[in-house]
Amino acid sequence: MQRYISSNRQRSLGTPTRTAGLTLLLIGAATPMAAYSSPCTVDIIATAEKQQHRFHLLLQCEMADSNLHYEIGIEKKEPSGSSRTRQSGHISVHAGKNQAGNIAINVLPTDTVTATAIIRRDDTLMANATRTFAPGSLNP
Repeated sequence: MQRYISSNRQRSLGTPTRTAGLTLLLIGAATPMAAYSSPCTVDIIATAEKQQHRFHLLLQCEMADSNLHYEIGIEKKEPSGSSRTRQSGHISVHAGKNQAGNIAINVLPTDTVTATAIIRRDDTLMANATRTFAPGSLNP
């Protein structure tokens, strides 16, 4: 199931207006988007463990690169509110599959979790992805 949401807003002289921003969310599936024919792609992996759920990035590159920056963000929405956590760092990748980031959180069957990933080289976007897990989809 796909949902398209326009959520960008601007203020001009105190008057709210909408701009043509488009965000793609796939429920329970990653939406990798390579930027500028990037040689890298990224996916968000969630693993259910005994006490928590662990999230990390699976980065796949055509060639080695020693100067990439990664960011992983997790937003958990539950009936009583929401929480956010982020992690970032630098990674040297080899051609093929690489793992980056490691965030562990508690997830209840009623929680919705949205994970985002961004991979950059200096100021150039190499790859990004957003993955939303509907309530109950992360529980074994």
